[in-house]
Amino acid sequence: MLAAIAHESQACPKPTVAVAPSEPYVTRGPTEVVVGIYVQGGALRPGCGGAPVYGPDGGTVTLRAASGRVVARQTLRGTGQLFVLHVAAGRYTISARRAGGVTLAPVAVTVRRGRTVRRDVFEDVP
Repeated sequence: MLAAIAHESQACPKPTVAVAPSEPYVTRGPTEVVVGIYVQGGALRPGCGGAPVYGPDGGTVTLRAASGRVVARQTLRGTGQLFVLHVAAGRYTISARRAGGVTLAPVAVTVRRGRTVRRDVFEDVP
């Protein structure tokens, strides 16, 4: 079995768009949320050595207000793109579903007027 695993070894994919240097990453700019869907982990993948991150992947990102009301939704079919959601200042919950159908854990984000907030979401794999 180990020989079969070693035979399947390949280079770990690198992100085509780097993850944010910190989460959330706030800069001056339009009042919006920028989201990348990434996969992290894969410690059981030979040659990956730990927890690589790759993406961003396509899928659907939904932004909900505290009331649960959907304020923005965007679907991207390809990979290598970030979601850009123009919203009013406020507190929101980001939910995401990868193109392959995996639903990711929701994350909270606060958006201030005149600020762009980068908040990536991650699927953790063993």
